[in-house]
Parts: sequence; structure tokens; C-alpha cells
Amino acid sequence: MKDWNQLFMIILISVLTISVLKAQNDGIRGYGSLEFIELDTYGGKSYTDGGGGVIINNNIIMGIYVSALTRPYRWDLFTVLNNPSNALPRLTNNEYSTNSTITNFDVGGRFGFNIAPAKSVQATMSIKIGYSTINYLESYIDISADLENDNLEYPPILELDITHYNFNVSPQLDVQFKIGKAFKISLISGYKIQSTEINQKDLFPDIDNLLSESSLFGGSYFGIGFVFGNL
Repeated sequence: MKDWNQLFMIILISVLTISVLKAQNDGIRGYGSLEFIELDTYGGKSYTDGGGGVIINNNIIMGIYVSALTRPYRWDLFTVLNNPSNALPRLTNNEYSTNSTITNFDVGGRFGFNIAPAKSVQATMSIKIGYSTINYLESYIDISADLENDNLEYPPILELDITHYNFNVSPQLDVQFKIGKAFKISLISGYKIQSTEINQKDLFPDIDNLLSESSLFGGSYFGIGFVFGNL
């Protein structure tokens, strides 16, 4: 339910931005955007990204955005054992993990420059600076349990729930095709710079990062986008 709420927020912000940012004074115009992005690292991750802002003098772009994983990234031992062809790469460095799920929600600002704004084919170079909220859920076998004293037949399964925050930076290039005065279709490419370390030293003192890859949310990405408003 939480993931649907995040996606609804993204779409709502994109749509409402048009009505909020209608200004045309002094060469300022409003826009809204919706992007569907595929991050080309570590099994692939799909993002939905929405936002909006202002275009100043047809060239300078300033805006805000929110972005979320379209689906949580999940690894589980059951899939690995029973259907390995459908299993995603292992997410965790905890060798006693039975399943791991991670979500990522970004909010940030976008700053850019539009090239050839009067042409039907344009380009926009921009940089996104975001703040991520990362939620890490894991079930793992508690091998430290005293089976005899606790009257246990098998080691218990415990739950780990960690929320982590960090920053990311994404230079991005959009090749845009303008349709009429109020709509553009964008072909998107970019690179997301983000390093993430999640640990729980009181439980796992020997694991510096529970994530098997610190660059899990970083790397090159591609996608398609839609820009609408007073263009």
C-alpha cells in the first residue's frame, strides 16, 4: 500500500504542477513532467519520476521532483532454490538471510538548460540533486539462539527493519520531440551517482555493509518521459 501511495503522489504532483505554475510574466513559464526510467545495474530497477517547475527565458530550467522504485527490489531464498532462473541477484551480505526487500524514495531539485527551444527537436541538459529515503527489510536465521535452553527445535527467524537516508546526484540528457505548444516526448539517458551503506553493528559487527553492492541505486539509466504545460 505504501508503494501505491508513493506512485500516486508522483502522478498527482506532475498533474497539479501545470495549474500551479501558469505564470508567463518576464519569460517565466511552468511545466510538469513524468518519467519512466530503467536503471541498468545489478539486475535492473525501474523508477517512476514526476515533478515540475519553471522555464526561464525559454532556456533555464528549475524544478523539483519525486521518484520511487516502481516495484520494491526483493531477493528471497525460496525463489533461488525453487526457480533460480527468476531470482534476482543476491541483495545482502548476511549469509543467514532468507529474504531481503529494499525500497527507495527520492525527493530533490532539478536544474538544467534547454537547447534549441524553438525547434521541434530539442535537447535538455540537467542535473538532479536528490535526497533518498531507503527502507531495508530482512528476515534472517538467528544462529546465536540457544536451542536447548530456549526449548527450540530450530533457530528462530528474526526481522530487521532499517531506514537509511543519503544524497544522490544525476546528470541527465533529454532528447525531446515537441508536439504542439504544450507537450514533449523525451528520450532520457543519465548517470546516477549514489553510494549506500547499511549496517547494524550491534547485531552484525563483522558486516560493514549489509548491501552486497554499495552502488545498488547508482549507475547509468535510460527511459522515456513526457513534459507538459505552457511550453
